[in-house]
Amino acid sequence: MHVACGNSWVTASFLEPLLAANPEAAAVFEKDRKQLPLHIAAENWSDVDVFKMLLAAFPPAVLVADKEGKLPLHCSLQKYSFSVDVATHLIGASPAALAHKTNEDSLAFHKACAVEASLDFVKLVLDGHPESIGEEDSEGRLPIHILCETSQASSVGKLQLLLEANREAAGRSDGQGKLPIHSLCGGMGGDSGVPFGVQLLGMLLEAHPESLAACDMEGQTPLATAISCGAPDKEVLFLLESYPQAASQPDSSGKLPLHKAAGKLFSPRQVQALLEAHPAALAALTEGNLSALHLACSSDEWSPQVCVFVVVCPVLAAEQFV
Repeated sequence: MHVACGNSWVTASFLEPLLAANPEAAAVFEKDRKQLPLHIAAENWSDVDVFKMLLAAFPPAVLVADKEGKLPLHCSLQKYSFSVDVATHLIGASPAALAHKTNEDSLAFHKACAVEASLDFVKLVLDGHPESIGEEDSEGRLPIHILCETSQASSVGKLQLLLEANREAAGRSDGQGKLPIHSLCGGMGGDSGVPFGVQLLGMLLEAHPESLAACDMEGQTPLATAISCGAPDKEVLFLLESYPQAASQPDSSGKLPLHKAAGKLFSPRQVQALLEAHPAALAALTEGNLSALHLACSSDEWSPQVCVFVVVCPVLAAEQFV
């Protein structure tokens, strides 16, 4: 039974003879993770009829926690195997599951904010347990932090929902001192960045304008976080234009945003904008006595950054390059 439920192709008609031969199978725990067949089926995106059959065979399973403290509902809210029909059915079978915390203090709402679910489903989960909006997991993260970390194309409506439910959450720090805007900026790396990134940033800033100057436990502002993670020009320039003073704020290791941009293979536009916002950054040294130009020259493909330095501040650049 456990092996069968571990396959996404399993159907109710396939399980029916197995249950007929061993009616108690739905109540038997797997040894390693202490999971029932319902947990395993929930992790593997099985057909909703499979869940109806397993629940009919052993109704209490919906509120049974596995070794990690996960109910079948938590197991169904997996990033790469999420079925809204299955999750909705499990909530209907026992709404009390929405108030259950895993060993990592995660509620179903924390999980729902991490998957590519519809706005209607996220609202369903929140309406079922409104207190979830202000609950932290074991890392001190609110649901809004998790939503921002894993931003998807559908995040604009979800973020609006969360801010309407608890606007103050935009100013709450997690266990690493990160505000939701830090979480958002930390996930902006890659060629495409975050869909609607500027719009999401604007929503967070409207709710908590002070976010732009806030530093996490590493002393990083949202601008520094975005640059460190390889955010696209549009988002970085938006943050810089919204709060130019961030260009002069060093992190706890003494690095300015310019040092971070120069030491990585980022767009020259970011380097130029940072230099224009804080020209003195070109002469500033890190704890290792390295200037931004030194860091740019140490990159594998440093030509674009170095060219920007030479064009914007030719005298200082020439002195450091020599």
